[in-house]
Amino acid sequence: MSEVFLMSADGQNKLLRFIQKKLINDGLKCQILDSPKNAIHKVKECFNLGYRNIPKLVPLQVADFDLNPEEYTLTPRKTDAASVNANIAGEIVKLRKKEYELLQFLITNKNRIINRNTILENVWGPDSNPFTNTVDVHIASLRKKLNQGDQVLLKTVHGVGYKLEL
Repeated sequence: MSEVFLMSADGQNKLLRFIQKKLINDGLKCQILDSPKNAIHKVKECFNLGYRNIPKLVPLQVADFDLNPEEYTLTPRKTDAASVNANIAGEIVKLRKKEYELLQFLITNKNRIINRNTILENVWGPDSNPFTNTVDVHIASLRKKLNQGDQVLLKTVHGVGYKLEL
């Protein structure tokens, strides 16, 4: 069901001026005309991505890898095959969104033991089901992608949680 919001022409003009001031203060280059007839079109135009200054996200650099937040990828930085992950030597690993978010959380807490519930709360949110095995499944998927031969980067600390050793 759609809702209709009615306001006088004077109220519409005040609202348009307020929106215009707010958009300009936020750095958007846009102008809203005082004509209520064009208001919807102009507001939509202001929110067009072409008017926004979207900062480019910088890859997170960790160990021998770059974690790219724009493409959800993990890229090796070194060309020496002995020091680079055996699975991703010279190639880019594509991560699913939750794999990326999980890896990012583990990287920010590298070399620390983190229990499942903390991971679940921080990556999936506070309303997530504590009885799900989604953390275990995503950890297993990341392990396959981060496999370095005999060296395991993502360790299970039995009865406690997980630890990313870098």
